[in-house]
Amino acid sequence: MTSRRARRLGPAIRARRAELGITLHQLSEATGVSRGTLSRIENNTLSTSLANALAIASALSVDLSELLDEPESQLVRAEDATRYTDASGITRITLAQPSPGIQLLRYEVPAGAASTRFAAHRGRTQEVLHILEGRLVFETEGDSHESHELGAGDTFTVRADREHRLSNPGEEPCILHMLTVSPR
Repeated sequence: MTSRRARRLGPAIRARRAELGITLHQLSEATGVSRGTLSRIENNTLSTSLANALAIASALSVDLSELLDEPESQLVRAEDATRYTDASGITRITLAQPSPGIQLLRYEVPAGAASTRFAAHRGRTQEVLHILEGRLVFETEGDSHESHELGAGDTFTVRADREHRLSNPGEEPCILHMLTVSPR
């Protein structure tokens, strides 16, 4: 189970329990899981076993998958987005992960910066890059080395199942959005 799905379990249990008007004590009696443990699960301070999760779902009259399903909408506030800056100064911000295998990223590549090689993704994975500002060179490694220079407004779709790297040959920062789509 992904950590995002695990974080969704606690609030989903609490919401379903509230919907049914069931107290923690009643849920504890129905599942054999202590009230304290249930409270910690609902507050995402404790992960639970599959057996406990199934017992809780059964007591709440739902399938476990219903408690883990993606919400119909998802909001990521700017201050809550996951941010990583590497040694070259390139910043990667995770804007959204709407479902497994799909990720929307924002890259900020300083003038003259170059990434280390990105490892090959799983077979048939594609990346779609859209350059918002500046210039970028996208290079693939291996037997069929390719290099593509992109500018503001350009959109580039590429298989990402080979090593690749990004660099900014310009004198201004490059800002881009990247959509990564991996087959399930």
